Amino acid sequence: MPLRPSEGSAFPLWNDRSVAACEEVLHHRLMPTYVPPEAATRLIRDYGLTMTAANFWSGASVSDHAMKPAPTVAEFEARRREYPRSSAFTTGRPTRSSTRPS
Repeated sequence: MPLRPSEGSAFPLWNDRSVAACEEVLHHRLMPTYVPPEAATRLIRDYGLTMTAANFWSGASVSDHAMKPAPTVAEFEARRREYPRSSAFTTGRPTRSSTRPS
């Protein structure tokens, strides 16, 4: 088992999106796809969290195939500001602090 969660993992939390549920997923070395913004700093420090999802959903489903418009850059940037700078919640723009190999 790796010491830190794998960046290639994504474990969706559908019914229980609590901090305790995130901790449990991270304990098993998986990345939860949702992390409450107020818990992100502690989960980064204590559990090795390295990324979280933006959580913009298309609205499409099995019964309704219509998608909502994509979020605006302003909406995405506002969501990004909810999380600490050290998280890998990115806007797709490369930064010097990126953990990706060059």
